[in-house]
Amino acid sequence: MTNQKQESQLCPQTIFNIAIGDAERLLDMFDNLPSEQHKENEVLKRAAYVMTFTAWESFFECWIEQQVSKRLEPLNDGFASNYIQARLKNSISRLHNPTSAKVKELTKEYLQQDVTESWKWANFQQKTACEYLDKLMSRRGGLVHQARISNDPKHPHAVKRDDVDKAIRFLKGLVGAMVV
Repeated sequence: MTNQKQESQLCPQTIFNIAIGDAERLLDMFDNLPSEQHKENEVLKRAAYVMTFTAWESFFECWIEQQVSKRLEPLNDGFASNYIQARLKNSISRLHNPTSAKVKELTKEYLQQDVTESWKWANFQQKTACEYLDKLMSRRGGLVHQARISNDPKHPHAVKRDDVDKAIRFLKGLVGAMVV
């Protein structure tokens, strides 16, 4: 069975949990290093941050595919169903960074609802959740598209340990708000 077929059989929450576990393991690896090795292994924090958003992207892609499939089940029109699913796969292939605006656009187009309206939990309301996600996604983009160019100790690390923890907690809350 291919990875794609295996992934389509897993629920979005499971996919997220597996992927976020990778980010958490990278942090554990960093934490278990002797403190004098932290500077030279700062890449583990950056990788954990990027993996955190890989978990979010994987979750959202699987989640929207699953939601659309559920809505298409009652249709007795294979042509329409296949067409919609092919369009969705094409949209997903161009997604790359599921910011709040892109999530809103895709869910409105394919589900006729704005899923970001359900983004409410703990200390977050929709507006703050959208803004925070976009801020974190922007930072992720900077880490992915710019190499670290200095070993100068005067330059701060690209990502602090706490930044990764906050991103993981936020995305766990966001995913939780979507799977209720």
